[in-house]
Amino acid sequence: IWDLEKEKRNLYVGASRARTRLTVFLGNFLKDSWTEAVRNHAELMFDEE
Repeated sequence: IWDLEKEKRNLYVGASRARTRLTVFLGNFLKDSWTEAVRNHAELMFDEE
């Protein structure tokens, strides 16, 4: 028997899990690129002196 409530709950759980994974992925990506940008900036500042 197809249980609508159960299917809805599974869909919701799957969606929030995917959203969490995406958030973590984006967070790491932004953090990495931010770190990279800061490092590049620091190297430029250092080279100029």
